[in-house]
Amino acid sequence: RHYDELGLLRPAKIDEESSYRFYSVEQLPKLNRIVALKDLGFSLTEIQRLVKEDVSADELREMLEQKRLEVSVKLAQEQQRLKQIASRLHMIEHEDELPHYDITLKRIPAMTVFSKRHFVPHITQMSEFCTLFFEELYAVLNAQRLVPVGHEFILFHMREYVEENVDVEVAVVLESRDYGRLELPNDTFSVRKLPKHNTAASALHHGYFHEGHLPGKALALWAGMNGYESSGAVREVHLSGSVLETGKDKPVVIEYQVPVMPYGVD
Repeated sequence: RHYDELGLLRPAKIDEESSYRFYSVEQLPKLNRIVALKDLGFSLTEIQRLVKEDVSADELREMLEQKRLEVSVKLAQEQQRLKQIASRLHMIEHEDELPHYDITLKRIPAMTVFSKRHFVPHITQMSEFCTLFFEELYAVLNAQRLVPVGHEFILFHMREYVEENVDVEVAVVLESRDYGRLELPNDTFSVRKLPKHNTAASALHHGYFHEGHLPGKALALWAGMNGYESSGAVREVHLSGSVLETGKDKPVVIEYQVPVMPYGVD
C-alpha cells in the first residue's frame, strides 16, 4: 500500500468488494528492481526517480558511486566506533588495577619543538625505542652545540589504545634563535609548531617510566566519565629530567597531559 501511495508499484487490479490487491507476473521485474535498489541503501524517494524517470546509464552509475561513497563513510564511522568500544572495554577490564590520580584541567600553550617521530613496533618496546629516539635527538643537538630549554616530552599520536605500530614523537624545546641554524639529518627529524590546547586533563605519576600505561588509562577513563574525549596527542612530560640521565629503572616524576574537548563537539 505504501508503494502504491508513492506511485512506485500500483496493483494491476483491486477487487471492488474486498479491496484485495492483485499484482501481475509482468510486475515482478519492477518489484525486483525496487527491492534490489532498497537493499543497496537507496531511499524510496530515490528509487521512485530511478523507476519512474528515464535515468541514463551514466546517471545511474553516478548515483551508485555516490551511494558507495556514503556507505564507505558510514563503514569507516562504524569501524571507528568498534575501536572505541574495544578501547572502553579494555579500560573497564583493567579498571581495578589503576591507582588513584588527582586529575586537573589545564591549558597547554603553543610551542615550537625539535622532534623525532617514528613508529614503535609494540607497546612492550616503548621504553627501549623512546630511549633510542632521545639518544638520536640529543646526538644531533650535541653535534651542533645546542641545548634544549624546559622538560623533554613524548607525544603519542593515537586516539585510542593500540599495542602495535605505536606512532610516537620525542621532542624538546629550543631557544627561538637556535631553530634557524639547526640542521636536520633526515626526514624523521623536524622542527614544527605544536598548537595550543585550551583544555587538557593532567595527571602526575610518581613511579617508573614503564608504568606510563597506568596514568594514561586513568586519564582516558576520567575523560569518558566526565563527558570529554581526546582532541590531540597525549604528552608524557619528564619532570625529573631526561630519560637518558635518570635511567628507566629509577623512580621519576612524569606529567601526563591529554588535550580534551566535550564529547561530540567538532
